[in-house]
Amino acid sequence: MALNDISKLEVTDAMLGDLTTVANSVDSLAKLVSATDGADRHVGIGAVAKAIAPKLEVSTAEAREMLFALFNIYQAQTQLDLSAQATVDLMLRSLEMAAEKDLVQLAKRWKAAAPKIVAALGQLHSDHPLVIASKAYRVATSRQYELVEMRIFTDLRPVFNEAGDSILQAVITHVLSIDYHDGTDHRVIQFNLDANDVKDLKEMCARAERKATVVKRDLRELPWPTTVFREPTEPRE
Repeated sequence: MALNDISKLEVTDAMLGDLTTVANSVDSLAKLVSATDGADRHVGIGAVAKAIAPKLEVSTAEAREMLFALFNIYQAQTQLDLSAQATVDLMLRSLEMAAEKDLVQLAKRWKAAAPKIVAALGQLHSDHPLVIASKAYRVATSRQYELVEMRIFTDLRPVFNEAGDSILQAVITHVLSIDYHDGTDHRVIQFNLDANDVKDLKEMCARAERKATVVKRDLRELPWPTTVFREPTEPRE
């Protein structure tokens, strides 16, 4: 969202998507925020959506879309340092000033839904579980690079004779391939691994899992919940 001019917001595609989602789900906003407010602590808005979706009788994807839309509007509110009412009024004014026919229609729906949107936004605050979940995600992922995927490829490499018409030997090798994001750039880096490297990597992963389990167990008596980031809740097939 463009927040340079407090008298009017530029209606970007991202903003339009959020406003449309909130307008479409206005009758579910109260139940949505109520379910979120009563949810356990989670890391990331997606995790919150997964936890509350059954209560709302919607899919996780639908809950996630609604939560992100509402949260993005709340973020705009905090950046502008406005009340919930003033934020909704500002967004309505921006829609009404737009010339596009679709935005005019959305403005009418937004105006009709305004009281419910204001009520939902008014329940969010800096220590709300939804806001804390977003902050927890930033804490967990605030590293220079973001891992996308990692795989280990196992290759059989033949060694040929000088003439190239006969295999004299074969060597099994491993390659650790890591896909990651460097800002907006997608990059891949690969490492050759021998059998000892694979063994050491396996042991390090097992040790990391044990340490996380111990820390989680030993901190369970503290007055805040401690979770393992993206800990599987079900065994992988």
